[in-house]
Order: sequence, then structure tokens, then C-alpha cells
Amino acid sequence: MFRKRKEPDSTQKSGVSNADSPYNPYLVARKEWDERYGELISREANWRMMALLCAAIALLAVGGLFYLGAQSKIRPYIVQVDSFGRQVGAGFVTGEASVTDAVRKATLTRFVTDLRSVVSDGVVQRQMIERVYAHIANGSAAQNQISDFYRSDPPQQRAATQIVTVEIVAAFAPSPSTYEVEWIETTRDINGKVVAETRWRGNFTLKESKSNDLAAVSLNPLGIYVTNVSWSKVNR
Repeated sequence: MFRKRKEPDSTQKSGVSNADSPYNPYLVARKEWDERYGELISREANWRMMALLCAAIALLAVGGLFYLGAQSKIRPYIVQVDSFGRQVGAGFVTGEASVTDAVRKATLTRFVTDLRSVVSDGVVQRQMIERVYAHIANGSAAQNQISDFYRSDPPQQRAATQIVTVEIVAAFAPSPSTYEVEWIETTRDINGKVVAETRWRGNFTLKESKSNDLAAVSLNPLGIYVTNVSWSKVNR
């Protein structure tokens, strides 16, 4: 007798035991689809993200090149020479003017010369007084003291009988904002004869402040202002 061959159960075809869910061809097809095409889709998404990232980097690089190209590549280099043509200084020109110690000293010595000088020319004397006030901080102690000095001994009245010339002897800075200046005043009569020669010493406190006033800038372009002053005669 021939025995009838027993067909394997569907659960055995799928490798799933009877305790598990029955064989579902749609789930098997989805799994095969995911295994075959899911990796391709994921890889495509990664490459798309990489392409966008590269485009962003390229855009930033091009923008940086345009920015650098718009900048000036020329930096002026100045060489300072003396009367014999020898180099005494050199350096690149910076974007903003810097106020150095030498500039402060030059401004202060000019301030002292204008303050203490007496000349016979009234126009020149008025210009000197204007320069003095252009270098005094508004509302400062120096403004009050110098105003009292001009009121008590007006240079225009002194010019009727004498003239005074100022010679700066020394100027140095005991601290970053305080300067000490020594000078000699030579007093002459209206005939030019020397009447007296005295030595003076003064202490001055400076500050720097920018102004938008055209008149103030024309007389004090660097914005160096005197806030406190004191001076006295030096006994020899």
C-alpha cells in the first residue's frame, strides 16, 4: 500500500512554531521590502543631508571670500627721518589716531605758553585765550581757577606796560593723568628791556574726551582737556 505523504504545516514553512502567529505572506513581503530597499532609502537620505551641508559650507566660504575681497589690502607704512635723512622712527599707520605721551606733553606746553604769555598784539592775545579755554574741561576746577586768574590780572591790561614770554624747561608725568611742567617767564617793558626773570612750576591733570562741536574740534582736535591746575613760583 502506498502511504499518502503528509504536507508540512504552513507554520513550519515559515519557521514559526504553532505557538506563534500563523504564517502571513504580506508581513513576509514587507520584511523583504524593508531589507532590500530600506537601506537604499536611508542611504539616499544621508547623502541628501550631506549635500545640503556641503552647499551651506560652500555658501559661507564664498561669502567669506567676498568679505575679504572688499577689505583694503593697503597698509600705509611711514618712515620718519631727521634733517640728515637718518631714520628715527617707522611703523604702520593705524585706523585711529592715538594720543601718545609726547602729544599730551606738546599740547600741555602749548597750553601753559598761551596761559602765561602776554603780548602786545590784542588779536594774538585773544586767540591765545581762546585756545586756553578750548583745552579746559567745562565745569572743572581748572575752569574756575583760570577764569579767576584772568579776572584778577587781565593780560590785555598788562600788555600796556609789559610783555611776558614763556620758555618751557621740562615736562614729565608723575602719573598717567598728571603732568608737571617747569618754565621760565621773562618780563620786558614796552621798550624790550628785561625787567624780571622768574621760574615757575605747575601741576596739571588731563583727561581725553571727544567732542562733536566743530568750534571745539578746530581748536582742540585731539580732545585733550585740563581738569585741575596749580602753579607757583620757584625760589632760586
